[in-house]
Amino acid sequence: MKTPVAFSTAALSLAASLLAQQTPAPPPQFRTQIDVVRVDVSVLDAQDQPVHGLTAEDFVVLEDGRPQQIAALTEVNLPVPEEVPTPWMRDVPFDVRSNADLDDRRLVVILMDDSGNPNPQVDKSVKQIARSTIARLGPKDLACIVFPQGERDAADFTSDRARLLAAVERYRPRAGGAQMWNVIRDVSAALAAAPQRRKAIILIAKGFTLDLFTTPGNALTAARSGGAAWEEAIANSTRAAEVLGTAHSSMISIYPIDPNGLEAPSAADIRSGTAFPGQERRDAMMMLAGLTGGRAVVNTNDFEPGLTQIFRENSSYYLLGYTPENHRSDGKYRRLEVRVKREGLRVMARRGYYEPRAVNAKNEKPAAPVDETGLAIAGPLPKGDLLMQATAAAFPSAGSSSPVAIAVWLQPPADPNARSAREDVEVLVEAFTLDGKRQHSVRETVQAGPGLGATSRLGAEVLSRIDMKPGRYQVRMGAHSPASGRTGSVYFDIDVPDPSRDGVTLSDIALGLTPGPAIVPKDGLRDLLPLTPTAVRTFSRSNRVKAFLSVHQGGKGGLMGLPMTVSILDSRGSTVFEARETLETGQFTVNRTSGYLFDLPLTRLQPGPHLLTVQVQNGPAAAAPAAVRNLRFSVQ
Repeated sequence: MKTPVAFSTAALSLAASLLAQQTPAPPPQFRTQIDVVRVDVSVLDAQDQPVHGLTAEDFVVLEDGRPQQIAALTEVNLPVPEEVPTPWMRDVPFDVRSNADLDDRRLVVILMDDSGNPNPQVDKSVKQIARSTIARLGPKDLACIVFPQGERDAADFTSDRARLLAAVERYRPRAGGAQMWNVIRDVSAALAAAPQRRKAIILIAKGFTLDLFTTPGNALTAARSGGAAWEEAIANSTRAAEVLGTAHSSMISIYPIDPNGLEAPSAADIRSGTAFPGQERRDAMMMLAGLTGGRAVVNTNDFEPGLTQIFRENSSYYLLGYTPENHRSDGKYRRLEVRVKREGLRVMARRGYYEPRAVNAKNEKPAAPVDETGLAIAGPLPKGDLLMQATAAAFPSAGSSSPVAIAVWLQPPADPNARSAREDVEVLVEAFTLDGKRQHSVRETVQAGPGLGATSRLGAEVLSRIDMKPGRYQVRMGAHSPASGRTGSVYFDIDVPDPSRDGVTLSDIALGLTPGPAIVPKDGLRDLLPLTPTAVRTFSRSNRVKAFLSVHQGGKGGLMGLPMTVSILDSRGSTVFEARETLETGQFTVNRTSGYLFDLPLTRLQPGPHLLTVQVQNGPAAAAPAAVRNLRFSVQ
């Protein structure tokens, strides 16, 4: 595997850095002909609603004007986000990450143009478009925020809306060019290994040009007129081949949105008959959307209908595949047209692709051994062959660094027959700063005997501890089973709080389950916690579950008694449990920290999702600000 070139977007540069550190994978097989071409196609009716139930016989595919034989067709319908009965079920993130159901998730890159001088009205629109995009995400969808220039302000792929919204608020324009085409190319390359399905780039671009092409003037003219001139401008541009070829092979649709709103030509523009700058920007956006099967939202002050349609088209589409009759492999552009035979329907699909180049086997080096566990955490997205669930909880300390407890739960196979075979699993846990610097690395082998489910019906759980300074980090957990070849990974973003600041700082909440999964190492984290942490979050009413968090008082003044409230809400938002007490000064150590251990009252709870909330007042007065921690769990 070639070492990828790192690029300056923090949301994806960590993946590029990790891939560069791995042992090269076996070289690809040398192709003698073009593989199956996969095309994602939206079919809409007169009301722009997706059309369902089409078959291969309903489609016509033309490559360079020649009909092609469709080999496979699949209709994809991603679940529509359900209305939730209470806000916490939408807004409170899970404190665990899972790699289950990866194929049911949308993958959305929100690319926010942070180039140029500040423009309060336009910059306000940039942020509002990003917020509206996040509001449309489903609970399983994965999205990231990318700033072409402000890389450290970005957010990696996550389903945590609060983390995405926090990144949006960090948006600010910066002087200099955005290098937007390079960013699109690198994002596309990073997502190439993701499942073969549609991925979306929501491109919120204040300024946009056709410098992708060798002769942008000719390309712009072609974009307006369409026809062969357009295709010729694309085919003759080396840079277009590099950028669009990567997007096409990664099945990425680009949805440009112009935050400049309604614009009109000046009187001089009208008299001269020339296109004003806003028109050129819109034409460039329309062209990019058309080339990648996306939709452009331009010349409007109301972005909501366009975003609604983007998500509608991105949720329901067809994947079709065909093997080209033309076996040429010299990297040239091939025009592509997809039609439907039924009247009154409109098709949205990419307009072409770049054929792959033949590989010279003489230049390839022999394959070296592969670190499969390391590769599991090297991509921009987790892998889901081996089911995993993980959590990381930071506990503020008076020292320069704070401990973080990590629990990686390896779930047993759903098929009971698969549990009889021996399956020792290697687990790798690594922590990184946002610029890719490794802070911690540990490997463990889970020796579960004849199958993960043999020693415990819940599988096995690997525990580890990291000590890190205050800041934002990403923890990546990977697992590989040599016996079955299964590989899995989960990624976890964590904020380690700064306990030196004044006021109250709460740790994350850790849960302990009895009986629980088999533990590696057997003594757990007894030197850190009064319970064995678990990443399990679904319990029966007969389980014994304890919760623990620590409370730290910052500053150097005298300690105070702190009022605390522990409450549990059900899925309707009703309070089903509440307890109040005061943490007295005598309960705090010389390091100004107090631990709090309590039982979850599972026998008093009805089946369904619940929200545990711990709130500690920042002083004895009832009006004092509170520190809050939330944790979601379910009762069977």
